[in-house]
Amino acid sequence: HSFHIVTRRQSPCPAHQTTLARRRTTPNIVSARPSSMAGDTTPPPPVSAAGVGELTAGGALQSNRIVVYADPLELRYLAGAQWSERATQLWQRLMVESIETTGHFRSVSVSGQALKTELSLVGELQRFQAEVRGSSTVTKVRLSLKLVDNPSLKVRAQRTFEAEAETRESGIDGIVDGLDRATQRVLLEVAAWVVEQT
Repeated sequence: HSFHIVTRRQSPCPAHQTTLARRRTTPNIVSARPSSMAGDTTPPPPVSAAGVGELTAGGALQSNRIVVYADPLELRYLAGAQWSERATQLWQRLMVESIETTGHFRSVSVSGQALKTELSLVGELQRFQAEVRGSSTVTKVRLSLKLVDNPSLKVRAQRTFEAEAETRESGIDGIVDGLDRATQRVLLEVAAWVVEQT
């Protein structure tokens, strides 16, 4: 899995590429338990094809800019770099790749591609940012996700995922590396959870 940032410089240069798959650290995930429907003992239908929708998000994350908070009330964008796509599109693609890599499903696709799927993964990107704290910077990722059966639209399970990573560097490389580590942890948990629920 990888994501790209595009640096804005006068001379052409290759986009930075960070490979999520190269690290295997222990996830630091804060998650809510999957919800259950009281009194409903009907087993969920089998799933062979899954779709991943583009996440919803607040205005600051509905862009390809990298969000940085110099303090809790001061939102900035990282100068000199941006994601190669909107943050919500980036997460959609990464989740498709992560779930597909498990080999659990016959197919995993982006929702809306006219492919029939028995399950949809939808939700909200709540945090995907760096926060400057004195001499260090903490990167944060938080997703709230639901697994929805098709075509009944019944919620099979829902869960919140959260991870942080600290870096001593506040420049482009340090922030992107921190977001990479936090993103990898969440992706590993999301993929495992989706398989577990199906």
